[in-house]
Amino acid sequence: MKYTNNACFSGNLPENRLFVARIRDCIELSEKHHSPKFTFFLDERQVFNAREILTDLGCENYLLHGGCDGAKRQVLGVFPQYTDPDVSYFPIVPLLFSYRKQNILQHKDFLGALMSRQINRDSLGDILILGEGSTVVFAYDTVAEMILSDVDKIGSVGVKVSVYEGENLTVQENFIDIDAVVSSERLDCFVAAVTGLSREKTSDFIKSNGIDVNYTKIYSASHTLAVGDTITVRGYGKYIFDGIDGQTRKDRLRIRIKKYN
Repeated sequence: MKYTNNACFSGNLPENRLFVARIRDCIELSEKHHSPKFTFFLDERQVFNAREILTDLGCENYLLHGGCDGAKRQVLGVFPQYTDPDVSYFPIVPLLFSYRKQNILQHKDFLGALMSRQINRDSLGDILILGEGSTVVFAYDTVAEMILSDVDKIGSVGVKVSVYEGENLTVQENFIDIDAVVSSERLDCFVAAVTGLSREKTSDFIKSNGIDVNYTKIYSASHTLAVGDTITVRGYGKYIFDGIDGQTRKDRLRIRIKKYN
């Protein structure tokens, strides 16, 4: 099967060719060995591109799962045709870090401490700060045992690590709702609406910095957005183009935007 490029994802770039090959290998190995095959954790950009690649490769029997509902970092599991995709197969272990309630630990503290032990980022999924001395880290099973037996500190804070066995977790997203009026669905119109920059400065900003649209860098101010697109503007935040609520009397578009809080 041959991967067909789309407007945003270039399968001809060396790093993208490697990513396509990894997914193709999962598909072929799953069919060859009649068993599920898994990647390591993929980031948001890779998850988005993986779905497009799988569609173009004609693969439908797969599942993306990060250990909990709403997880940003996810593992791709490709299953043989006679096996229904199920999260119970995934090599993901939820690890509970317990520490004194008065200690304040952040996402970066856990990530830094674990990666300092030569754990690759793709072996770690989402890190959920539950509060009151509890944090859950989703880890690949190949590193989970080492974390359970060897990690007793995050920075200078003593921790106890165990397998999380509580209720199902969900990554909660907080948004700020924004209503805007734009002349079209062009990228420069959207960026001007969320930044307050003039059209000329917006165009220069896009050409100089690029804008991440669905986790792919876009440098064209005239790029047309679609409802549901995720747009990241460096220095201004991350947004979802949430919908169109009709037109004004001057035929401008009323749009809904969600800003990640």
